[in-house]
Amino acid sequence: LSHIALRAIHELLSKGLVTGFELIPSDKPKVCEVCIHAKSTRQPVPCVREGECAATFGDKVHSDLWGPSRVTTLGGQQYYISFTDN
Repeated sequence: LSHIALRAIHELLSKGLVTGFELIPSDKPKVCEVCIHAKSTRQPVPCVREGECAATFGDKVHSDLWGPSRVTTLGGQQYYISFTDN
């Protein structure tokens, strides 16, 4: 998870792909400590799967709940949940 880059926002606005807001040139993006921490350590993903895999869809589901975030979404949300079927 991450926040959209300021350059990407400028591009979306200049191409007319988004409406309803404007950027103030003097505004600088805020540093999100959570994002910095999340990106600070990364482990390589193995090319070959290790361990057993569930036999059928929904047999084994992993979930992860994250939050509350210091930065809210446009809809005012502060939590994220993911479900991954093994």
